[in-house]
Amino acid sequence: MPTDIGSWHLNTPLAKRLYYPDPHPVHGVQLMRVGKLQHYLEHIEDALDTFKEAFIIMRITHGDDNSLTADLKIRMDECRQEIDKPLSGRH
Repeated sequence: MPTDIGSWHLNTPLAKRLYYPDPHPVHGVQLMRVGKLQHYLEHIEDALDTFKEAFIIMRITHGDDNSLTADLKIRMDECRQEIDKPLSGRH
């Protein structure tokens, strides 16, 4: 059993795919949560990849005008900006 919340939470989307085949709204929302956690932990490149995967699903399941889909767009832009920043600008 994983010892920290990060590793446990990051492995749950794989298990959910067994029960909720893509595209499924539950999987999209779960990926968004994982991306938020990755971003918080400053795993910016991983967070961007996860947000992109969630966006593909949620665009289908929730639509382009949904507030969660719009939030994903903003979060992906934030990640891109942080990746483009020089390393000295990160804390």
